[in-house]
Amino acid sequence: MKTKKYLSVLFLAAIMAGCGNKKPDNENIITKRPNVALSKGPQTVGNYSQKREVEWLGNKYDIIVERKADTSLPIVKCEKNAKYYDNVISLKIMRKDGTEFYSRSFTKSDFSQYVDDSFEKRSALLGIVYYETEGKNLKFAVSVGSPDQMSDEFVPLTMRISNFGSVTITKDESIDVDAAEAEE
Repeated sequence: MKTKKYLSVLFLAAIMAGCGNKKPDNENIITKRPNVALSKGPQTVGNYSQKREVEWLGNKYDIIVERKADTSLPIVKCEKNAKYYDNVISLKIMRKDGTEFYSRSFTKSDFSQYVDDSFEKRSALLGIVYYETEGKNLKFAVSVGSPDQMSDEFVPLTMRISNFGSVTITKDESIDVDAAEAEE
């Protein structure tokens, strides 16, 4: 008798739980969660590494370029108050026997005399790309510009590295952007 009473109570409880307080389907309201804008910390342009083999002065060399965000450099504030880490770009020129011909890390400050002060504050070192050999010089396109991907603001520079390892930098208004982009 106790088990019948117990089963009856369970049965009634199950029916009440299944039928009670059920809302009709037409009263359900479905909404999207609002997107809450989180304050982001500084962004990065993106790290990259490139290795190219070139023939220069009758020998083969490997040119290795690596770009990395550097948290120790001052933060770059772009338009719309977006913040980015500036970059450090290391350039190595290696002989085929594995010995190092040239090695140096560059920051935006290495090119600051070619960029006006107001632009320099809102720009980053974006890239260094080998694009041709000219006599005793290897030529590189250098870009200092806005780190914002939606911007096309940049100052084109040319950097020459001689067969003695000396560096010459000039402002370049006529750089072949298509050739430099094809190398990336």
